[in-house]
Amino acid sequence: IGCADEGACSGLLCELKRKEEARMRRAQSDAYPWWKVAGRTIATIGNSTITGAGAGAAAGGYGAAAGAVAGFVVGEIDVFTDESLTTGASLRTDVAAQFSQIDFGQATDQWSSQFGSINLAGLQAGGAEGYLDSLSDSAGAIAKGLQDVKNALRTTSLSDKDVEEKLDAIKAKDPAFNKLIDEVVALNVEKEAFNQQLAAAMQQIAELSNAMTNNVLAIDAMNQDASELSRGFNPRVMMYIKDMETRALARLRKYHYYMAKAYEYRLLQTYTQDLNVQAIMDQIISMASSDTGTEGILPPDKFDALKVVYENQLKNLAEDILNDFLNGHTERNVTTYYTLTEDECAQLNAQTPLTINFFARGLFPSSRENIRIVNMRVSDIDVSVSGDCGSFAQLIMSMQHPSVSRIQWKDNIYVFRHLAQDTKEPLDIKWESEYNAVTDVTQDVGVSASQQSLLWSLLATGSRPNALIYSRPGAWADISITRTDNWDWDGCLDCDCRMDIESLTLELSYDYFDKEDTFRTLRVAAEPKALSPGWPGNLAPSFQVDTLDVSGRKDGTGDFYRIYPPTSMVQVTAPATFGYWRFDRWINKQTGITTSDPTRTITFTSTPRNDPSVYAQYIYEGPILNVADFNLDYGVDFTDFHSLAAAWMTTPYDEEWDSAYDISTPADDVIDFFDLQVFCENWLEDAL
Repeated sequence: IGCADEGACSGLLCELKRKEEARMRRAQSDAYPWWKVAGRTIATIGNSTITGAGAGAAAGGYGAAAGAVAGFVVGEIDVFTDESLTTGASLRTDVAAQFSQIDFGQATDQWSSQFGSINLAGLQAGGAEGYLDSLSDSAGAIAKGLQDVKNALRTTSLSDKDVEEKLDAIKAKDPAFNKLIDEVVALNVEKEAFNQQLAAAMQQIAELSNAMTNNVLAIDAMNQDASELSRGFNPRVMMYIKDMETRALARLRKYHYYMAKAYEYRLLQTYTQDLNVQAIMDQIISMASSDTGTEGILPPDKFDALKVVYENQLKNLAEDILNDFLNGHTERNVTTYYTLTEDECAQLNAQTPLTINFFARGLFPSSRENIRIVNMRVSDIDVSVSGDCGSFAQLIMSMQHPSVSRIQWKDNIYVFRHLAQDTKEPLDIKWESEYNAVTDVTQDVGVSASQQSLLWSLLATGSRPNALIYSRPGAWADISITRTDNWDWDGCLDCDCRMDIESLTLELSYDYFDKEDTFRTLRVAAEPKALSPGWPGNLAPSFQVDTLDVSGRKDGTGDFYRIYPPTSMVQVTAPATFGYWRFDRWINKQTGITTSDPTRTITFTSTPRNDPSVYAQYIYEGPILNVADFNLDYGVDFTDFHSLAAAWMTTPYDEEWDSAYDISTPADDVIDFFDLQVFCENWLEDAL
């Protein structure tokens, strides 16, 4: 609606006020139309002015001038008050002639000369009394003329009643004004309804305010009681107790989290206990606050009772683990060996990292699952030393785990990442063996005794030499094997020391579980029949599988696994070609049986147990690809550069890592400027 006060004007009321003011001005102007005023003025102004001038002539020429002014005003009054224009005009046909006979200039000169001819010397001789009498007569005539002007002005005022009547008439004829009136009436109705709702709301607020006041008074009374009770406690002590509660809850949560993660990683089962440790904490606080002695000290027996609250969950957890063991899920341990091939030894001698996935290579029998590495070491090494090595020469072999473990358990395959607690970076999990070329002795590099002692002092009371401190990483992982040479650079003469590995055997100790007879695992993969420089390494054809496995999966791409019940029969079909690759044959890695038919039938048996791994071998028949042709379009261009930029500065510990971009010679497990240099050397090169 708005407002229309003197200080502010807005909204509909302001617009209505402006409309009404405009109508008022129009009413005042319409009371005497302009054409009527003009006509009457022409007819009367001359005669009225002459009449006024004649009336003032008795006072002298200056009196005639004042009278002329008064006569003009009177003539104007006559125009405004007389409604007969025709009659007024007929009575004043000689106005122009009479008006032209008056000499206003002469009358004015006479009036001025009277004041200019005052003789001050005569005034002193004859006295001021006579002069003042004459001046009084002249002033009286002037005053009379001015009085006539005043009276004439008074008569020109219009009555409020006339203006209001004219305004009402204009309102009745103005649709826009009437529309505004209707809108104001409608808004006033809505305003009245709103006022009623507002009144009801104010009543509710008043009732709520009374209730809040009562509550505040009650709270204030409780605060006074609490203040009296807390006077006996030191504020610093209370703050320390609250901090103890916070830290105790944080430790409880951390230990519970570690236990849950260790349980799930170790047993590959969902944690069975309640992770809501707040309920445990509340129960502990309740017992501690109710069972304190007279001096606020918890008695020893009550303190032991507090441990039961947390130990109950540990007991339930231990019972679950024991039941799993009694149900026949026995974990076993064994040691196996892997001897590097001549090509693998040559790769290490070239200072190029060697990556081996022992699980994919078939080192572990297919009847075993949940395989964890306990230890890895060099059990035997034959090194040919040549040149001058000085006083000492060492060859350090490192077996680095990628900190990513894939573990198969029953009908599932799990992936775990081993990360540092604070930085969330991959843990440095590795095993090392050091060969001394001078003494021809190999020894293992292990954890120091001081660190183990520190861990035992923090974790347990007493000595437990057989207890497991470190978790076991999964054996299904890409192990990176590297060598580091160290010899006497300062003591050698020619410094041409060379240590070539002739043979190397790794000893691998691992834990495992026997697979249950209820499932069989099928592995399908593709591999090139023969390696050659420049062949594209992303051999990942799509295979068709005719039978759903226990998880509802069938077809797969590249290297994949399917789990089936025993006595199942499955057909796997490989595509005849994959780009420039041509299918050659299927090969069973366990039995060595091969077939040239692209469709391979696999039959599972209960006895003896079989978990086959079948590989489709392909022969590459296309051009030799450039090492920098990452997208395999037989040209090195901006698309390949974009791919290299996406992998920039990644390492095998990163999820984005792809060894295809590590094109430097030798490969250094990082995508950096050396790889960019090789890429630039092959820029815009095509396949050979």
